[in-house]
Amino acid sequence: MERSAFFNSVAGDRKYKAEIFAGYFSKFITNGIFPLPADNLRIAAYDRMEIKAHKGTGYINGYLYENTDTLILKVSTADGLKPRIDKVVLRWSQVDRNIRIYIKEGIPNSNPTAPSLERGADIYELGLANIYVAQGAYEIREADITDTRLDTESCGIVNSILQADTTAIFNQYQSWFNLRTSQYDAELNAFLDGYEGDKADWVTAMEAWTTATKAWYENSLAQFLNEYEAAKAQWLADMNAWFTTTTSTFETELLTKQEEYSTRAEDYLAQIESLIGDAEAGELLNRVRWLQENLGFIPIDAGDFFETYVDYSPDGGEF
Repeated sequence: MERSAFFNSVAGDRKYKAEIFAGYFSKFITNGIFPLPADNLRIAAYDRMEIKAHKGTGYINGYLYENTDTLILKVSTADGLKPRIDKVVLRWSQVDRNIRIYIKEGIPNSNPTAPSLERGADIYELGLANIYVAQGAYEIREADITDTRLDTESCGIVNSILQADTTAIFNQYQSWFNLRTSQYDAELNAFLDGYEGDKADWVTAMEAWTTATKAWYENSLAQFLNEYEAAKAQWLADMNAWFTTTTSTFETELLTKQEEYSTRAEDYLAQIESLIGDAEAGELLNRVRWLQENLGFIPIDAGDFFETYVDYSPDGGEF
């Protein structure tokens, strides 16, 4: 069948259906969303299990869609045991004769996948976002939303089918890109080589410094220990000399005092012997010997002076 469009109608002989216009536009405009603004139909978290679609415009099979205000959509309750992935789609329906945004609920699974897009004669879908719904989740976060608007297989940007041949421009860009890449690689390699060389020099210098510092500390410690031992030996020698000298002096003085006390004791005993009688002398002798035996501070043997005296001590012993 031959068909043409669009001509003025004369007496109603040229009437065109909407699908004819849509088919006409679909021949030079691709499906997708319009590139501006940047958040055109972007899906974002809103409140707990609700998400929102920003204002924007889309195009499917020659038909126009426009959302003039923020659209609020509710995500179904999360599964209690396993996560799932839902997909937000822009759906063209020939049966319902409209384009609307829907949430296609995924199947809970330990390794969930997003529902597939339906693209047939009566329904055609563009994927705007995937939503990860964790097990037992009570809210949808921004981190749970994966934007798929720029994925050409899922959605993509509206474009014209009538395109200029940009092969020469692309080849020129590719040549420039390869040249700059080679230059950057060469500069990076030169930098890395220099860095490795500087690093090796630094490591060598650090090792030399460490060795020298360690040797200095070890030598200083050995010198300190040697000096300490010498000082200790000198101190001990000085102490021994001082102690020997002091002890010798003390012993000399003590011996002198002992001789002096012995002489005085002998004199005292001689005087006592001449002054007292035999009985009194014997009693005194007994007391002196008792003091000698028990206290030990009488330096002479008093018996030498009383050998001829009779012993009047209580035990009646002899001298």
